[in-house]
Amino acid sequence: MTVDPLNNVRTVVLDTETIELDPKLLQFNDATLSKFVEIVSLWYDYYSSKCAMAESILANAELDYETKYMQKFAEAKAEGISDKGADAMTKVNAEVIETQKKVIESKTAHRQ
Repeated sequence: MTVDPLNNVRTVVLDTETIELDPKLLQFNDATLSKFVEIVSLWYDYYSSKCAMAESILANAELDYETKYMQKFAEAKAEGISDKGADAMTKVNAEVIETQKKVIESKTAHRQ
């Protein structure tokens, strides 16, 4: 499957905001170069702020995952389970898996 780079418009959801990524915004020719130069700094500023937002969302998701993981690990250890057993129980815990999925989604959004 071949993807046309100019028609690869996609959206990324950051928190409650939907960001459209349109490669056509980077397209220019001799006739449109001056207009492109005028506008590119505005788009750069806009997307830079969204990238910072994505980094913040990712950092918070990673913190939530680590906190949930450690909480569930400590609960398992309190029950007298070995480290390996506690680790295994923690990794299959539904809450831990959900927070890990949020980290994965946040990483994908940030990389877009």
